[in-house]
Amino acid sequence: MQLWKKNFLVTFMMFLFIIYGSLLILHGLLYRNELEQWMSRAVSLEKGVASFLLGIQTGEESAPEVNLPLAFRGYMSQGVKIRVVQDGRSKVDFLPIDPPNEEYVQIIKVHGTPYVLIQKSLENAGSVIRLAYMESMAPLQQYQQRRAFLMAGIGVLLSAVVGGMLYFTMKRINRPVSRIAHELRTPLTGIQGYAQYLMLGNLSGEDRFFAAQQIEESAREMNDIVEKLLIMGGVREGKVLMQKIDLPRMLSEIQNMYPYIEVKCTRDILQGDRTLVRCMLENLIQNAAAGGGQVRVSADDYRITVWNDGQAVSGKKLKWMNRSQGTPAVYTDRHGFGISLCHDIAGVHGWKLFYRSSEEEGTTAEVLM
Repeated sequence: MQLWKKNFLVTFMMFLFIIYGSLLILHGLLYRNELEQWMSRAVSLEKGVASFLLGIQTGEESAPEVNLPLAFRGYMSQGVKIRVVQDGRSKVDFLPIDPPNEEYVQIIKVHGTPYVLIQKSLENAGSVIRLAYMESMAPLQQYQQRRAFLMAGIGVLLSAVVGGMLYFTMKRINRPVSRIAHELRTPLTGIQGYAQYLMLGNLSGEDRFFAAQQIEESAREMNDIVEKLLIMGGVREGKVLMQKIDLPRMLSEIQNMYPYIEVKCTRDILQGDRTLVRCMLENLIQNAAAGGGQVRVSADDYRITVWNDGQAVSGKKLKWMNRSQGTPAVYTDRHGFGISLCHDIAGVHGWKLFYRSSEEEGTTAEVLM
């Protein structure tokens, strides 16, 4: 497994721990708060029942006797079960079990359903009333379960979003590193090979000169790659110096470096960063020269085009070449680094780089301004 993928897994697991840990803590705090509210409400209702019982006991003797089972039967539909024992005699008993007597307020389970149980002794006019109030907590439990599933879904969604963003970010960070390593491997191999060749000794002056020349060319290629890397870093950090560029003169200087290209320029001044624009043009020309024998560069008030007569680019490769993220190494023939850099330079100037290719018309890189 690649190192960046291992780092991704470790970082992603850390994010999962933070996300689900935070949701679990939030769920616990909300449950605790709602449980306290539920218990407070149950105690308040129990006090109402106790006041009702005391009111009956202190009523006038001529008042009609209250049918307690009938009076408390309505509570059953609300999940409340009541037991009233007066002076050792049962007046009302809707409780499905004999509750423990240890605590005043407690939570018990009956057949898997949680209940809040409140027990109290009332004394009035020499009479002792034992009240047991038991209310079902099934609605609260169901609400908590629904919220737990909702939070789990939110956790999955957040994990997917964070994981996706983290994966593509780390992959994008790693892509230039692997591409640069791929670019540097060839000149480094050449330098190492010709250095070993020089160490063999007994070489003619011509052989030594050839080996030194190859080493120098490889070193120049490495310097060019490093310069592109520095330019790319400056572009992505927004280090752009906008100025007036004499475009015909710049193209003439590039033509002196690459005599095989044809140049046609009808635009005099271009507003942009001189170093970046030249780097972009040289990369486009080098890529065009690698793809075909003839290269033409033209510029007008609306676009700069670089054309070559090489074979048509496949549709899949062309699609990747037109992406601002650059082209994967499998499609680049060692030119993906330059394509990505050209997209970055065009983008920082507010331009658009677009490639098109066909067997009849060749391949064209067009910078729309």
